[in-house]
Amino acid sequence: MTGPEHYREAERILREMTIIEDGRTQEVALPEALAAAQVHAILALAGATGVDAKGADGQAWTEVAGIRRGRLPVTIA
Repeated sequence: MTGPEHYREAERILREMTIIEDGRTQEVALPEALAAAQVHAILALAGATGVDAKGADGQAWTEVAGIRRGRLPVTIA
């Protein structure tokens, strides 16, 4: 799993409150979801450390974690 994939998985876990283990989806309570998402977020952070924002990895990070105007639930002034 790449850094951006870990980032997406952390977001998915928190959005859906499920984990996928051995190919099976399992609903989890908030503490378990937070713990699993935190692991993926830490791995994503490790993947992003030292990444050149102008390179291909930088583009991948922009696509997965960059601010997308018009898709936020609130307006940022």
